[in-house]
Amino acid sequence: REMVARRDKREPVQYIIGSWPFYPLQQEVLLRPPVLIPRPETEELVDIICRAYGRSGASKGAGVAAAGTASGGGEEVGPRRIVDFG
Repeated sequence: REMVARRDKREPVQYIIGSWPFYPLQQEVLLRPPVLIPRPETEELVDIICRAYGRSGASKGAGVAAAGTASGGGEEVGPRRIVDFG
């Protein structure tokens, strides 16, 4: 009932469930306001970047910064590191 009431107030499903898959991570991303909800367009962008840099980018110290996502943490994506300054 609580979940239905929250959705009735137009709260995003991802916040109600509390986590959501995000490619290419193997585990779901924990979500709660004000963290931005992963979008398919972002997953596609991550895929393009990972294919462009491959493992050679990691050996050269390539990195990606996710600024302003409000998660306050970082996530490993293969050999690259995504750092959040939220």
